[in-house]
Amino acid sequence: MKIGIDFDDCLADYCKVLIDHYNKIDGTSYKIEDAITWDLGYLWGMDEKSAIDRCINFYPKEKGIEILPVYGAIEAINKLKKNELIIITGRPDTTLNFVVEWLQKHSINVFSKIIFSNQFNGEKRGKAEICKDEEVEVFIDDHLGNVINTSKTGIKCFLMDMPWNQGDIPSTVERVESWDEIVERINK
Repeated sequence: MKIGIDFDDCLADYCKVLIDHYNKIDGTSYKIEDAITWDLGYLWGMDEKSAIDRCINFYPKEKGIEILPVYGAIEAINKLKKNELIIITGRPDTTLNFVVEWLQKHSINVFSKIIFSNQFNGEKRGKAEICKDEEVEVFIDDHLGNVINTSKTGIKCFLMDMPWNQGDIPSTVERVESWDEIVERINK
């Protein structure tokens, strides 16, 4: 089975670190629970484009910041490694070295491919299209729009439950609270 997995907030606990970083700069005290929409501009008092630019500008800084794995991700990946695993991330491809180094640091060297969609920086292809082109059978992401679009192609999708992706989901998408749930449902 071929499984596509998003990087940020599925493997790497990115949003928490991003929010903490800008809390220090802005003198604020937001928590991940405050991120109730994908657009962090409302937290930072700016429009969506400026918030996206702020996130993109964070990428070069993350080399000096400890970004931990999402709880249970490493153990789950080790349980799923009998499958073909690929990363499908919205990050810009300029972060390739960081992603590879992060995976090596955390001894997660089981991915056959890393694909960057540049979702927020001049998108090349949407994740649904990438999943279809790569013949992915299962897709795991925390972005509601990505899993809805991907599920429309007939691919099984799991949505990692996060404050920013609440709301109705189609019956073709399964909301999951943990990596243990994902492993259990895939191995059924």
